[in-house]
Amino acid sequence: MLNVSARIAFVGIENCINALNSLHQQTLTMQSETISLLTTTKQIKEMFVEEFPTTLIYRRPYFD
Repeated sequence: MLNVSARIAFVGIENCINALNSLHQQTLTMQSETISLLTTTKQIKEMFVEEFPTTLIYRRPYFD
């Protein structure tokens, strides 16, 4: 059950990074704030992978 929960959280983190990248490319007015959030989110992803390394290889049946 831990692998499933970790994978769901990891997918959420990746989706957040993708959304922030997209927002950064489209918006000129809030680029510094977006870069700050993007940097923080990438640090969270690194810490998450360090804590739950199997999340990179685990695939949820019928989802991934």
